[in-house]
Amino acid sequence: MQIKCNLYKKIKKGKPLEPYDLELISQIAKRELRFLLKSGIPLTPQNYEKWFKVFCYITERNQEYSRNEILKLYEIINKTEKTLQEKEKEQIIQNIIETLKTEAEILIENVNKYEEKLTKKETQILKKTQKIEEKPIKNLLEQLVSELKDIKKQNETFKEKIEIQIRKITELEDELQRAKSEAKQDPLTKLLNKTSFERILQEYINIYKKNGKIFSLILLDLDNFKKINDTYGHVIGDEVLKHIATLLKQYLRDKDIIARIGGEEFAILLPDVDISLAFKIADRLRAVLENRIIMIDKKPVKTTASFGIIEINENINTPKDMMQMVDIALYRAKKEGKNKVILFQD
Repeated sequence: MQIKCNLYKKIKKGKPLEPYDLELISQIAKRELRFLLKSGIPLTPQNYEKWFKVFCYITERNQEYSRNEILKLYEIINKTEKTLQEKEKEQIIQNIIETLKTEAEILIENVNKYEEKLTKKETQILKKTQKIEEKPIKNLLEQLVSELKDIKKQNETFKEKIEIQIRKITELEDELQRAKSEAKQDPLTKLLNKTSFERILQEYINIYKKNGKIFSLILLDLDNFKKINDTYGHVIGDEVLKHIATLLKQYLRDKDIIARIGGEEFAILLPDVDISLAFKIADRLRAVLENRIIMIDKKPVKTTASFGIIEINENINTPKDMMQMVDIALYRAKKEGKNKVILFQD
C-alpha cells in the first residue's frame, strides 16, 4: 500500500505554494489539531510533522476515516518514510507549527464569538423569564438558561485547552529557535562553531566563483595558551577565551564573521576585504592583544596571538582548501617566533 501526500512533497522540495495549497494546509491543520487535542497526543515538533502527513493524505482524498483507520495510516506512513535532510525537516516542522498556531488562534476567535452569542441568548431568555408568570413556561425558560450556562462552561474549558496548546506551540517555536541557534554556536564564546563557519565560508567561495566578489580569511591562534591553563586553571583559561571573543566583536565590523574553530583558535571572514587590508586589520588585533592586560578574578593575564591570512583565489574550491592554505601561514607565524602576522603565499 503506497501512501503519499502531494502537498507534503511540494513543501519538502521547497516549491512555491499556490493559494489553493495554503487553503489545504489550513484544512489539514484544523483536522490535525482537533485530533491531537482529542487524543491527548503530545505537541512535539516530531509529532506535528508525522501527523501532518497522515491528515494531508486524508484531506487530499477528501475521505472520512475512523480513529482506528487514522492510527493505522500513521503506522504505515511513518514506517515507510525516508529520512529527510535536517534543513528540510526543520523547514517542514516550522511550516506545520506556524499553521497549527494560526488555526488554534482562529479556533479561539470562533469560540469567543460563539460565547458572545450564548451570552446574548442567555440575556434575552432571562428578560423573557421575568415577564412570564406561567409556571410551566417559566420553568422551561429557566432550564434553558441553566443549559446555556453549562454549554458556556464547556466552551470555556475547551478554550482553556486550546490556549494551553497555543502556549505549548509557542514554547516549541522558542525551543526550535534556541536549538537551531545552539547548534550553530560555540557554547563557551557564543561565536559560530567550526561547522557553521565552514558552511558560510563555502557560500562565500561560491559567490566568488560566480561573480568574483573577494574576501579574506584570518586564522588566529593564542600563543602559549597551555601555560595560561597550567598557571591559572581552566576556569580562568575559559574566561580568557570569552574575553578574546568579546574583543574580536568589538574591533571588527558587524558584517565580519567570527568563529571559534578549535581550543584557542579563531577564524575571521572579512567580506569585500583584500589581503593588504586584511593584514592591517590582523596586525591591529595583534597589537591590541599584545598590549592588553586581562583582569580575571583580580588576576592579570597577558596573551598574544599568531595570525595567518589568505585572500580568496581561483585555486580554492572548498573551505578545506582555504583552511589548509591559511593554516600554513599561521604555522609560519608560530615557527618564526609567534605574535606575528603572516600572509599565505603560493
